[in-house]
Amino acid sequence: MSNSLLIRPVKAGDAGMLYDFASRVEAGLTTLRPDQKYIEERIQRSIASFSDQSVMDPLYVFILQIAETPRVLGTCSITPKTLGVTSGYYYQQQILPLDSQWPPNRTIGILAPYRETSLGTELGGLYLTSEMRHKGAGRLLSLSRMFFIAMYPERFDANIFAELRGVTGADSSPPFWRDVASHFIGGTFHAFQSSIKGYSIDSQALAPFPIFIPLLPFETQMAIGAPHPHAEGARRLLKDIGLEFSGLVDCTDAGPRYSADMRELYSHKKFYRRRVKVIRHVEGENTLMIAPFSSPYRLSA
Repeated sequence: MSNSLLIRPVKAGDAGMLYDFASRVEAGLTTLRPDQKYIEERIQRSIASFSDQSVMDPLYVFILQIAETPRVLGTCSITPKTLGVTSGYYYQQQILPLDSQWPPNRTIGILAPYRETSLGTELGGLYLTSEMRHKGAGRLLSLSRMFFIAMYPERFDANIFAELRGVTGADSSPPFWRDVASHFIGGTFHAFQSSIKGYSIDSQALAPFPIFIPLLPFETQMAIGAPHPHAEGARRLLKDIGLEFSGLVDCTDAGPRYSADMRELYSHKKFYRRRVKVIRHVEGENTLMIAPFSSPYRLSA
């Protein structure tokens, strides 16, 4: 990338561009929806969170741009403490039936219902314009929020997690929704996504009992814990910074949830606080990310 990239907090003037981003995203990315009121509320929450640590429902939204221009090229977000919202997941596991007639040492896959009300710090809302993909900008965006967490660890729950979109079919609806979730909540996947009023999936789509995976259609079995093809790059980025598959999958599209302890993350271990001076040329090929311990937050690479 020949031009310097800048990552900064979102501001009110970014609403139009964020709406444009949301209009291009397929259903499933609940933190970036084409709803003007929703986007403006997120922007105001973020502005308040950057200026006041005592905000009750904090949210940090970041914007990527080329340093010399005002044009917005990408975005990502951090929700520091997802408390008070019950989310539904399935825990994917292998069990060994106790029935004496069952072949020895042969396990069977099940999805056990799992509800959680205190999830930790959520990474979400990552989006890049097509011109910035495959140029390292996605990695920069992903690392920038981890850099911010490393700078201000007191603002965040130590459990870091991210949820990836699940696999969808030809009609943009997940096979898991068709064969499992829709039987417990009804309606279409797109209608359900549009009705979500927060950053977390409601657990009403969760089955009240374990589901035996082999009883599901093969297409649906293969979708469990698999990210959407467009989310594969995000999955690699999460693994690069230290997050691992937790065994939990979303109760509507079976997308995977990745998680890690803040202290074990690459960005936390490689974070240093140093005094620097302005220079015109840096020897070597390593890319440095630099952010000042001052307001407003800025990160350059």
